Formats: sequence, C-alpha cells, structure tokens
Amino acid sequence: MIRVSYELVNEEEAEAGDTNRRGWCAPGGWRFNAKDEPYRYSLREMIDEIGPVVHAERTWSGLTLYGEAERNYETGDDETKAAHIKCSDASASRVLALLKRQRRI
Repeated sequence: MIRVSYELVNEEEAEAGDTNRRGWCAPGGWRFNAKDEPYRYSLREMIDEIGPVVHAERTWSGLTLYGEAERNYETGDDETKAAHIKCSDASASRVLALLKRQRRI
C-alpha cells in the first residue's frame, strides 16, 4: 500500500517549529485532511506525485520517501510531499533500487 501525504509550511510556522496544515494527497491535486482515508497510489503514480526523492527512510512498517519542497510564491508556503509505503524490508530494497535506476533518488 502506498499513500502520499503533504505538509504546508510558511515562514511563521517554520519559526514556531510546527504547522497544522497537513493531510493526504490524491492524483490531480486533490487534498484531504489527516482524518480522511488516504488514496492508495500505484508505484508509478507515487513517483509522478512526489517527484525527485531527497531523503529515504526505512520505518518499522516499510519505507518513507520525501520529495523536494516546492515554494508557492503567491502564498509563501513550502509544500513537502512524502510517500509512505507499507512493505517488507526486501520490497523496500527493490523500490529503492528502482528509484536509483530511474535517477529519482
């Protein structure tokens, strides 16, 4: 199962060290709050949604991939997306190898 989350942070929130503007993404730019059931992405959809991976982290339940933050110059918000992949350690290794071959990480 692959889910993609987002987080929006502006300068004031960054200085305070937190934001409450986060939730789940779906293809086409739809956003849902953190309480909603997240859309389940395919691997290809996830790669398109988060773009280049700047950090990968193995977790107890699989793998988390963080995309590069994008600045919205109209609002001043930085948006960061992360893919949360529930998988075995072996599958996490295969996903990382695939992303490296595609020069996404």
